[in-house]
This record gives sequence, structure tokens and C-alpha cells, in this order.
Amino acid sequence: MSAKVAALIILLAIAAASPASAQDPIMQVKVTYENASQLHTLQAAGFDMAHPQRDHVDLFLNQSDLAQLQSMGLQYQVIHENITEFYKSRLPVLEDMGGYKTLSEIYTYLDAMIADHGDIMSDKISIGQSIEGRDIWAVKISDNPGLDEDEPELLFTGVTHAREVITPEVLFYTMDYLTDNYGSLAEVDGIVNNREIWFVMVVNPDGYYYNELIAPDGGGMWRKNRRDNLDGTFGVDLNRNFGYMWGYDNVGSTPVTSRETYRGTGPFSEPETQTMRDFIISRDFSIIVYYHSYSNLILWPWWYDYLLCDDDDIFRALGDSMAYYNGYEPSPAWDMYLANGVSLDWAYGEQEVKDKNFEFCIEVGGNSDGFWPKLSRVPQLVSENLPVNLFLCRAANLGGEGCCEVMGDYNHDGRFDILDIDDFIRCELNNMTCPEVCFEAVDVSGATAGVPDGSLDILDIDYLIGYLLRQDYPSLPECP
Repeated sequence: MSAKVAALIILLAIAAASPASAQDPIMQVKVTYENASQLHTLQAAGFDMAHPQRDHVDLFLNQSDLAQLQSMGLQYQVIHENITEFYKSRLPVLEDMGGYKTLSEIYTYLDAMIADHGDIMSDKISIGQSIEGRDIWAVKISDNPGLDEDEPELLFTGVTHAREVITPEVLFYTMDYLTDNYGSLAEVDGIVNNREIWFVMVVNPDGYYYNELIAPDGGGMWRKNRRDNLDGTFGVDLNRNFGYMWGYDNVGSTPVTSRETYRGTGPFSEPETQTMRDFIISRDFSIIVYYHSYSNLILWPWWYDYLLCDDDDIFRALGDSMAYYNGYEPSPAWDMYLANGVSLDWAYGEQEVKDKNFEFCIEVGGNSDGFWPKLSRVPQLVSENLPVNLFLCRAANLGGEGCCEVMGDYNHDGRFDILDIDDFIRCELNNMTCPEVCFEAVDVSGATAGVPDGSLDILDIDYLIGYLLRQDYPSLPECP
């Protein structure tokens, strides 16, 4: 049997097993709303939405969805009659996935990295399997990748939603930077030698692969996993299936199986979310980042309701510094729209079976990028998030000792150590106060690190980290 005939049989089988709506053209529609109540009405209808602004939001609708929208009486404008065809039109022709990596290419690239950098990269580790039996792979970067050392841990993930193809590219760019510059850049050495950095490139391998099949030239709009809901519909939104505040209301998620934010039959009903839950519980992650697209946002808890979490000051300090690097808008996640059963809230809110994790959701790209950015935009989108990831690696030691005790540690080897400075970050974020001499003892590019009130904000500290890791630095005076 020829490859073309085999591919045709596979596609026919997919068409037979998929709901008609999955084959209908998806249009991009800009909807104008006047208040939060109208936005909630759009959410409660289960519409697929992205890039909400103060008075409008993008919806991705088939023809029956559009009829439902028209019945609501809201103003709208059809931006693209067929969003898949639009995305495809700006991607290279005759290239698989429009030039983005296929699922197999993602893992081939990962295998090549491991082969080239096995001294600081672990082998791929299967942490679980998807609903269709595909492995969900994790890999670690650290100076002793085969050992479980007592070092701060971070987790970066991509492709929770299948169509968000820029997300593994962001991760690969950071991984390449760390592996290619280890041994030549002191800053990279400081991170790799003192952190355990985990990556899960594809949380939703079935959905990602399904987009390859339904749109082999790129532009596939499948979002969910590939759960057969046994009613003619397929898929659960994995980022509505986590256990914390699952099903809190029908605004932030929906019980309707055909909708893009369908939350599943129960919390952690899906093997993909079970896998991420169990993996996170098994580790001790200080910081977790779930990369998504699109909207140019940096988000933190809560997402399920209009509430500030107990550590909002820490999140805000970190978020403001992250925004300094990539220019995105930092805010609690509910400022985007309400969502429940999300990874963000579970990582922070579940504190019985594990410690709280400081998790961020980073939405990569703007409205013109959409879910399938032009390939010419990829270098910018991945590079603008590299310093964000490096910053979080440096700031991952959340839970250090008191400031004066830590400052004394600087004298042990006559230079700043990354772990000490991250303890310093933690104490500052906790609003602890150190004597002014601790801040003003260091001169960076002719300016003291301190500010007039003797305090030091996290951005200043991060600047110090980047500067001081590149050179030997004289001892600081101990705090009195």
C-alpha cells in the first residue's frame, strides 16, 4: 500500500469519527461588548475566545456558532471567513505544518539535543501517557542531570492547547541557549549548576498530532485533547480539567461537550492532567510556567474569580520584572477573563498534597500573530521570552533565609553566589528590611544598587545578578 493511499485512509477515518462541526470552516469574529456581564454571557455560551480587550474579544466560530452569536444582539465583525486558510496563506507552502515542527520532529530535535549535551541534559523521561497512548515526555537540564540534587526546581511547559504551536519553540530557544552556552557564559553556568530545570514540550500530544492530520500545511485549530465523549463530540479542554475549583461555575468552563472549554466529566478526568498533577506532586517546583498563545500577557492566580491570592505582592513583583523583559501586560489571570479548573490555580491553590507552586501563564504573541504566527515572527517571539525564563531561573529560590544571615554568606568565597542573591530576592519580596549598608555596599556601573529609602526592588536585584555573575566580586560587609 502506498504512503499516499495510507494517508488517505487515515484522513477518511478521521472524518468519519469526528463531529461535523470539527470539519466546518472556523471564522475569526471580533465581538464588541459594553460590560463584564456581556463578556460573561459570551463565555457562558462556551464560545472559543482569545485576546480579550476592554471592549472587544476575538471569537472563533463555525456557522452554527455565528447564528447563536447573532441571536444575542451584540455587534460583531467577521475578520477572517476561514481562519485556517488565512493562517495557511502566510506560511510556506509544501512544508509540513507550514514550517512548524510536527510532533515527531519535536521529539527528534529533543533527542538530538540530548545526544549533543548529555552532560547537562537528562534522557527523555515518560511521565505518563495521553488518552490515545502517546508518551508525555519530560527532560531536565542541570549540571548533574542524572542526580536528584537539593537545588531549586522549575518547570516549563508547552502545547496544553493543541493549536498553540509557538510554545515549544519558546522552550527550545531557551534550552538551546542554556546548552550551547554552558561552559562559556558564567551566567549560564550559574543557572545550570544551581538549578534543576524541567521541560515538558508537549502536554497534549494527541491534539497536536490531530492538527497535523486535519491541516497538514498548518493552521489547524484543534484545541482540546482527543477524548471520545461518546455523543459524537471529541475533546476536553485540559486547562479546565485541573482539580482546584473545577466546575466552579459555567462561565469559566462549560459542561457542554461540544464546546472548546468543556471541562470533562470530573476533576482530573483526563490522563494528560493526571500526568501533570502526579509529576508536579512528585517534584518540588518553586516556579512553573505554562506557555500559551496568544495575547502578550503574563498571568498569575487567581483565574476562577475576581480575587487576589495571598501572595499577590510576590507575583506582582515577579510579573513586573518579567514584563520588563518581554513587554507583555502582567496581571492576575481574571483580568483576561474568568476560567476555572486551570493549572494556574491548582498549582498555587493545592497545598495539602504538595507545597504551593508559583505558576505563571505566559500568552505569547499579539493579535496579528494569532495561533499560527508567520515564521518571520518566530525569532522575535522566542527571543523576547528568553530573558524572562532566565530571570525566573535566577529567582527560583523562593524560601531563603533571613536577609542578614544570607548577606553574611557572601563572604564565604569572596563573590556573589546566585543562590545567595535569590535568597536576597525572597527576603525583599517578603518585605523584610535590611540595613541600608547592605544595599549601598555594591556599585553597579557607577550607581549604587540602593534607592533613597534603603530598599531594593526585584528588578534592581535581577540587574545585580546578571552583572555580578560575570565576574569575581569583592566581599561585602556582613550585616550588623
